[in-house]
Amino acid sequence: PELNVPQNVTEYWKPEVLKAFIHKASSFRMKSKMPDFTNLSDIEVDQVIAYLGAMKNKKIKTGP
Repeated sequence: PELNVPQNVTEYWKPEVLKAFIHKASSFRMKSKMPDFTNLSDIEVDQVIAYLGAMKNKKIKTGP
């Protein structure tokens, strides 16, 4: 799914909820297409969230 446009996922999900979702998406969405990332450490997930947060300032313009 698009995670940056029109809104970045970090703009509408609290960091602790996003972290839990990344670790275990199946606990949020039945038949989630996103796999659980239980193998990632908390630090690695924090780094993913930091990357997503940085990308909110680099949105591709889709209109005039």
